[in-house]
Amino acid sequence: MTVPKVTVVVPTYNRAHMLATCLASIARQTYDDLEVVVVDDGSDDNTAEVVARFAGVRYVRQENQGAPGAYNRGVAEAGGDYLMLVDSDDSICEDAVATEARVLDANPDVGLVYAQAWQVNEAGAVTGLRRPEFARHSYVRNGREEIRALLFWNHITSPTPMVRRRCFETVGLFDPRLRVGEDWDMWIRIAKRYDVAYVARPLGNYLKHAGNISTRIDLEFLEFLRRYLLEKVLDDPEIGHLYRPLRGKAYFAYHTYIGAMAYKANAMALARSHLVAAFGVAPGRALTPSGLWAASLLLRTLVPLPVLTPARSAMRALRARVTGQSGG
Repeated sequence: MTVPKVTVVVPTYNRAHMLATCLASIARQTYDDLEVVVVDDGSDDNTAEVVARFAGVRYVRQENQGAPGAYNRGVAEAGGDYLMLVDSDDSICEDAVATEARVLDANPDVGLVYAQAWQVNEAGAVTGLRRPEFARHSYVRNGREEIRALLFWNHITSPTPMVRRRCFETVGLFDPRLRVGEDWDMWIRIAKRYDVAYVARPLGNYLKHAGNISTRIDLEFLEFLRRYLLEKVLDDPEIGHLYRPLRGKAYFAYHTYIGAMAYKANAMALARSHLVAAFGVAPGRALTPSGLWAASLLLRTLVPLPVLTPARSAMRALRARVTGQSGG
């Protein structure tokens, strides 16, 4: 039996109502030399029935292990040299596999290629474009340069990553301890050893909905995850020295992000502690736009909510009045 060049791995858990859209998009690919493996991570809905509607799709079921376990099972089951990882609530453009496989074919040192993705809502309307802000054009570059951006944010967006199989043989599988952020961790590990490529056009659709894991993450785990990823790079004896000039800026970004998330969750003490820590690790950023924003947020954590809410309403009313007068 001929082994396909590309395996599209689709991990899923209780998303039968979304899975058909995902699989239909894979079925429309212009690239023929591929297989599709759906890893059902212990669903109790009709996932198996949905998969059965699509000819040639291999269905694998396991007890629930979370996203890392589902990805790892998909890697183990895959026969292709290239693995495209597509979450079951997302979909890919018809030339996505062909485009990214072509990049890997042409660049043997590239371990990971990714692209832009449209962000869509549950009605199917486009609400944004997910892309790295620092890149205006497609590129192939040393992975250690990619890590400079990955220190601050996971810009490698689902459902576009395609990974060369040998990367998993070199760096290992997804970390089962990370119930979210396991992909971010993997991209850093791959980038440490391989070049990374980017395609500067949308090759997929990322569905933003209430069930996204990223919308339900707890603050304690978010603190751990962001610090863990920073320390993994900055304290790495092999590559940490490359990013020493970014250390203060990276920790400033970490503290302000957690501070903002804590503020959003009304955890004011936690927000204050992180915002104060941000200026402790990078006092020189106080007068930058991000520093002024962080200082403003810190002040807001000191104002009791019963006082702050009417003040916000009054300011909005004043702005509306001034705008109305100037418009007349």
